[in-house]
Amino acid sequence: MKITITEKAANKIQEIAKQEKKENCGLKLYVFPGCCGLQYGMDFEEKPSEEDVVVEQHGLKVFIDKESIDLVKGAK
Repeated sequence: MKITITEKAANKIQEIAKQEKKENCGLKLYVFPGCCGLQYGMDFEEKPSEEDVVVEQHGLKVFIDKESIDLVKGAK
C-alpha cells in the first residue's frame, strides 16, 4: 500500500469537496521542494494526469504524481 487513507479522513475530504461543489473530483496530492525542505500540497482535480498513481480507499480517489509517490510512501 502506497498510502493509507482512514475512513474518517476520506469522509472529511468528501465533505469539503461537496461544500466546494467538487464532489466528482479526486484529491491531488503533490510534493515540491521549498526553501526549508519539502513542501506538501493538495487540491481537487477532475481526473488524474498520465503521470499520476491513483489510490482509492473508502470511496475517495487520491492522485499522486510518480515523482512524489516515494516521498509519501507509508503516509497515513
